[in-house]
Parts: sequence; C-alpha cells; structure tokens
Amino acid sequence: MNVKKISFLSLILLSTTIKLDSQSPSETFNEIRQTRNPNLVLELLASLEKKELSDSSKVLYDYYYGSAVGQLGKLDSSLIFLNLAEDNMDFEDPIMKIRIHLAKGNVYFAKGFFNLSLTEYQKAREINNILEDSGWEIFLRGNIAGVYARLDDYDRALNYAYQADSIAKETNSANPRSHMKIGNYSMKLGNYEKAQLSLNETLEMLMDGSDSIALGVCYSLLGKTHSELGELTLAAVSYSKADEILGNLNYEDVEHFVNKSELQIKKGNLVKADDEIQKALALAKEIGDPTEMLKALQTRKQIFLKQNNLNKALQISDEVFTLSDSIKKKERVNKVYELEAIYQVNQKDLQIKQLENERQIQQLESEQEAQTRIILIILSLVIILSAGIIIYTQKQKNRLKEQALQSELSELRVEIKTLIGKYEGTLDVNLDELNEKLVNPLSEREYDVFKQIFSQKTNSEIAEELFVSINTVKTHLKNLYNKLGVSNRKEALDMVLKV
Repeated sequence: MNVKKISFLSLILLSTTIKLDSQSPSETFNEIRQTRNPNLVLELLASLEKKELSDSSKVLYDYYYGSAVGQLGKLDSSLIFLNLAEDNMDFEDPIMKIRIHLAKGNVYFAKGFFNLSLTEYQKAREINNILEDSGWEIFLRGNIAGVYARLDDYDRALNYAYQADSIAKETNSANPRSHMKIGNYSMKLGNYEKAQLSLNETLEMLMDGSDSIALGVCYSLLGKTHSELGELTLAAVSYSKADEILGNLNYEDVEHFVNKSELQIKKGNLVKADDEIQKALALAKEIGDPTEMLKALQTRKQIFLKQNNLNKALQISDEVFTLSDSIKKKERVNKVYELEAIYQVNQKDLQIKQLENERQIQQLESEQEAQTRIILIILSLVIILSAGIIIYTQKQKNRLKEQALQSELSELRVEIKTLIGKYEGTLDVNLDELNEKLVNPLSEREYDVFKQIFSQKTNSEIAEELFVSINTVKTHLKNLYNKLGVSNRKEALDMVLKV
C-alpha cells in the first residue's frame, strides 16, 4: 500500500516537472504573476535557465526571486536579487521600476531600516509623478504613512494617510484599509472622537465582506476608542465582534489582546485581564517581537499593582528594564547597519552619476568629432565651388537674425518675469470682486488654484500644496481659463491687471 502511494506521488511530481519544462519563459512569468505563494514562485523560477533568458527576462527573474525570498524572511538575499534587478534595468519600464523600489522599501521596512524604506518609496513616487497613476499614488502614500507610524511620527503618518484617502475619494477608488489608518493614527494622537468617527466610516465600507481581516481589526480599534472614552460596554461589544471575526480566520494580534486586557482592568476583572495579557505575551514571544512583548509586560505590571502583588510587580519591572535595554541596544545596532546601508546606497548613486557624466562626456566628444568632420567637408566644398564669400555672407545674415531673435526672446522673458513678480505669492483681488467682473464666476476651489499660479509653481507642486491630484489641478486650470477668457498664465496675469 505504501509503495503504491509513493509511486502515485512520484507520478504527480514527474507530471508537474514535465509541465513546467514544457512552458516558455513568458508562460512561466504569467503564472508567477497570478500567485501570491512565495514557495510556488521559487518552484516556478527553478524551472527556468536564467543564463538562457533575455536581459529583460533576467530582470523579471531577479525581481520575482528577490520578492519571494523576502516574503519568506530572507531579507539580505532579497536585497541582493532586487539590487541586481535594479542594476540591470537598461530598458524603459516605469511600472517595473516602481515595483522594484516598492519591494526594496518593504524589505528595508522589515529590517527596521525605516529611513531607507522612505527613500525607496519616495523614489517610486518620483517615477509615478510622470505616470500620474492614482492607484500607485494612493498605495505609496499609504506605505509612507505606515513608515512614519513605525517612527512614532503620527502627525506625518496622519497627514499622508489623509492624502491617500483624499486621492482615493477623488478617483472613486476608496480603500477601507487606507481610511482605517486615519482612525488608527488619530487614536495614537489621542483624538478618540475623531478616530471613532473614521473607524465607523470604515466599518460601513467593509460591510460588503470583501476584507474580513480588516473588518475584525477595525472592530478591535473601535473597541479601544470606546474604552478610552469610558464607554466600557460598547468597548466589550466591539471586542467581542472582533474576536468572532478574527477567530474564524485564525488571525491573532498582540495589540488586540493588550487592549482587551486594559479594558478588563478598567472593569476590575483582574483575572480576565491577566488571561488576555498571557495570550499577548505568548503571541509576542512566538512572533519574536520585543516591542510588543514590552507593551504586554507593562500592562501585566499594572495588573499586579492592582492586586497589590508588589513582588510580582517588581519582578516584571526588572523584566521590563532588561527588555527595554535589549531593544535600545538592538536599535543602536540597527542604526549602525542602516547607516552602512545608506552609505552603500549613496556610493552606488555616486557611481551611477559618474557613469552618466562619463557617458555625457563621450557623447559631447562624439558630437564635437562629428561637427569637426562637417566643418571640414563644408570648407572643402567652399574651396572647390569657390563660394566662400556667398557662404560667409549667408552665415552673417543668419547670425544677425539669431541675435535679433535672442534679443527679442530675452526682452519677452524679462517682461513675463516682471509681470509675474508683481503678483508672486499672493493675489490682491478677492473672489467676490473678481466674480463681479466675470460672466461665469469662479468656484472657491478654482480660486485656490488661481492664487497658486502667481507663485510660479508647477502643476505638480500645486497639487501637492492643495492635497489633490495633478489631473484635478489641470481640470481647475482649464475651467478658470475658460471663465476668464484666457488660454495661459500670462494672459491670466494680464486679466488681473485689467481688473
């Protein structure tokens, strides 16, 4: 019977191998794109001969391999392959560049190198500024918010979360998890009423059952806000709903157990409080998160103090001190590693710039050589055709025309710069006064954009200032130009002078 089982399994493995070997590289990469299982990704990549792949396929291979091993916790190996993918990107594919920077940012985040993680996410955003893809922008700003949250900079985290949520609403692509971050970060800043409002809005978005884990976490966070506001019964109800949903998914969270323990302390149920904190400690130990372990120990110390068990409280205090010291040492070591990594990244960027400079120099030399050959040919033709005087005269005429054009262009630039300088930064005409002069009045949002154009900012900078997308700025500009009866910024300035 065992022999039959082994033979059957061997046939399955053999058939799988034959199937993989018969696939083309493009078919294999398509199959990789459709799975989120890192082990399956590595199995599919193993069926390919990397040295036989094209250069673009090698980049895909390194990217998928680096991403897969990163998901499996092999972070150093992940960076090696992702760097290979980035270094070999000698073709134009902005989406792939964004994916590589995003993957590297995720790996640095997992390593605790948050500044490097920010750098990679910002590089991805710079590329997306050209694409103007709202989906990527929402995702990247959300990731940046998460990094600032890990750095305990909840003001910036909340700011980026708001930006991501604002773009999502403008593009009708609202993301519940993105909206939930607003509630979470507001709670971290102590604004529990605002957090509660945002989390209730998130619950409405999640009621379609599309994201059960997010629904459970949202109920847990809502329970925390109720607890902090003294609404203990509502807190218990929210935690109960979170337990029901997350329990069915076998999803556990240390902070959830800690928050439930704090609720039981407020209710005076110290035994139940200790049960919850024991679950938090066990889970924190299992996942190897010392920061979560520290939070749980501090809560358990409160329980012992409430029980007047000073010996146990003192013992926990010693554990807290030891663990805090260990975390600080680890943070210092990580900081050293991060500085080394930053230095390597800077050196790499410097080498890239040097290579670019060398290429530019070579290009200039080639252009100069080409120009020299052209000049020699022209001179030869001039001598042969005896038309030197005619050519010289024509060159003189062309030069005079060019100088005249340059002079006119310089005067025009000075005139525009002077005109813009008069109104740079602020607008003297208020909205009501301006609308009285117009047949079609400006909206307040169009007026906000109208004021920004006097600061000589680009459309991208205006979008950043007003927390809107570039497409929204372009739409507002088009509308206000039509209402003013102008076609560009200079004509808008002339319009202000007439008003």
